Amino acid sequence: AYRRGMNRLITTGVKGNYEDARKEFEIARKLDPKFVDPLIMLADIEWMITGLGKTTIRPHVAFTRARKRLNEAISLAPDNGTVLWEQGFQAMCGDWDWEESLKAFRKAVACSPEIADYYEGLIFYISNIEGRFADALMYVNQAYQLESDNLFIRNTEAWAYEHHGYYEEAIERHEKFRSNKLTEWNHLRGIARCLSELNRLDEALEKAEKAVELSERDPTMLLRLASVLAQAGDQAKARTVLDEVLEQAKEYYVKETHLAEAYARIGEWDTAFYWLEKGYAEGAGEQFATLRRYPLLTLMGDQPRYWDIVDRMNFPALPIEHGFYEKEQQMRFGKGAPAIIEKSMEPATYTEIRLPESAPLALGVEGPMGGFGSSVLTLSPDGHHLAYVGKSETETQ
Repeated sequence: AYRRGMNRLITTGVKGNYEDARKEFEIARKLDPKFVDPLIMLADIEWMITGLGKTTIRPHVAFTRARKRLNEAISLAPDNGTVLWEQGFQAMCGDWDWEESLKAFRKAVACSPEIADYYEGLIFYISNIEGRFADALMYVNQAYQLESDNLFIRNTEAWAYEHHGYYEEAIERHEKFRSNKLTEWNHLRGIARCLSELNRLDEALEKAEKAVELSERDPTMLLRLASVLAQAGDQAKARTVLDEVLEQAKEYYVKETHLAEAYARIGEWDTAFYWLEKGYAEGAGEQFATLRRYPLLTLMGDQPRYWDIVDRMNFPALPIEHGFYEKEQQMRFGKGAPAIIEKSMEPATYTEIRLPESAPLALGVEGPMGGFGSSVLTLSPDGHHLAYVGKSETETQ
């Protein structure tokens, strides 16, 4: 029954029909109440239905139901890797609790480091919540060493490249899913978005229209089409598509971040932020866990209202190597950006980061670091320690 449920999940589920899979998992639960895997898949289905396909259920309702399933699974097997994986995703996408999410994902990998699937959550978290693309790819490569063709990891990798603005590389990875007719339309959406950001608008329009057709006019696919039309300068058609989506929204749930992007593309910023605020107020799920993604960053990065929502969600600050580090420091924290100075000191090169005088010296650091003093951070070649030297008239730390 469990295997039949998984088969239904990857066939009818990707089209938004989860009922066939749900029935099989329920049968598996009755046959063996202590078998946690079907219970976790039932929890997963509860909130997955707001991601693909048409549903009347809103995310805050979906996650409330999912938590009940998860709590039952935790009572049966709190240290099970699959339980921890689900716990991480629910904390991240349902509660926006970054600390609990990361803790669960790390524990899942530590419990079963040989299972590639468990790396998916860690990759998603590091890429989207912390914005550390290079570190996310490190875990991608670790997962591939365990299972070279893992579909979960390949899917997460494709979206990670896109969300960090590596559009050519993202297209290459999205294309690998085109052979799977069941998920082709969702990856066509990703390809269309990447092509439009590369200003290849005719190609983007073709892919977006195909995604709409294959998905039977799914609202998320329609919103991608509306955004591409707006970028191509055809605002009249973009508004027509938006009208169709709003008509669907009278009956079905429509993702607020996608609505916001489409309205921002046609220059209706107040309407865009109406939808973002509405989604934030309702706790609208996983779409807000990827709020700091390209191309939303390039589209909304100059909007204080965007950074206000990011701040209310308590996202950790972007790392210094991120393309929007300086913009976030300015818009969210009101700080100037550090000056990065490469220096040569035999036998190696090190880097100084000079902080603005107004910036408090509060740094979280991972990796090999050297000492730093006053307003100068020095990354020394020895990489053995991190030390702070702050001097005043009365004390030396």
